[in-house]
Amino acid sequence: MSFAELPSGRRNPQSAIVAVIVGLLLGDGHLETQNGGRTHRLKVEHGAAQKAYLEWLAREFGDWLLSGW
Repeated sequence: MSFAELPSGRRNPQSAIVAVIVGLLLGDGHLETQNGGRTHRLKVEHGAAQKAYLEWLAREFGDWLLSGW
């Protein structure tokens, strides 16, 4: 289910995105720093078996993606 499919009373973009980010940090992803700590990114890596999950993440974070996946 995507965020857009939630009933209107349960839509809170900020808390939904924060919940997904926390879940990623607790499981699948990690933060990386570059340029002496000036830039940061959330990195998530999976195999081909999780393609559908990664596509869902890409749709949910589409406005935030700076590079291809």
